[in-house]
Amino acid sequence: MIITRILMIVALCTSLCTYGQDGKANTENMSTNVSPVLLDKKMMSGIGLKQVKAPWDPDRELYQKRIYNGIDLGIYVVCSETAKATWENYKAEEFIYVINGQAKLTPKGEKTKTFNAGDFFFAPRGYTGDWETVGGNKYYYELAVVAKKKGETSKSEIPNPFLVDKERFSGINITRIDTPSGEQESYRDMLYEGEDLTMVIEAEKPQKKEIKHSTQEQLIYVIGGAVNITPKGEVSSTFFTGDFFVLPQGFTGSWESEGFDLFRTLNVTKSK
Repeated sequence: MIITRILMIVALCTSLCTYGQDGKANTENMSTNVSPVLLDKKMMSGIGLKQVKAPWDPDRELYQKRIYNGIDLGIYVVCSETAKATWENYKAEEFIYVINGQAKLTPKGEKTKTFNAGDFFFAPRGYTGDWETVGGNKYYYELAVVAKKKGETSKSEIPNPFLVDKERFSGINITRIDTPSGEQESYRDMLYEGEDLTMVIEAEKPQKKEIKHSTQEQLIYVIGGAVNITPKGEVSSTFFTGDFFVLPQGFTGSWESEGFDLFRTLNVTKSK
């Protein structure tokens, strides 16, 4: 059976894209919050997900919940029993974090790539091949991130899914970037810059700084350390190692990072 993965996320959820078929902005249930948002850990644990029907496989147990609907990004938790399907010319780039179970992707004519719980991986636009989800105990579930407005090319620069390199994720050989005199050291490792999504690892010496009207919505995963974020005129929130949160476009306030030597994050944004 040939399906596209975009059906799993688009056909079962409303308002994935910023623009509807009539070209007008689609703002239904869109977040207008300018304070940081911690992704719901209950939902990411598979609790409270809504069962949905897949028209192409009505007997399959499938659960899904959109946990963030922003200006640039749509973020979902998708849960499925063990199942296998085939993608053909997938239409979007997708960033995926495997929460439970295992994903096995076999590009057409190539060897299988296996992604396990705790892995971050990327599925490119134009991918064709098999996708098998293997339930941990019974169910497989993942955090999936897509850009709400797609690029124009038919295929990503990288044709096949890839794992976020664990050595780079560990901060080995990360590159120091130039910073203005008097500012703390900062580091950056570009993992992938596609037409839809950009993934980058960033690190900094613990510091306090002011952010004025941030220009991009960011999904941030804290690799190491903690950060205390205080929106202007509001109460602060602290995010620790292992937390996923969104720093929205338009945020203004203070950012105070802590860490043993470096505070490190994995950031996902819509490509410019």
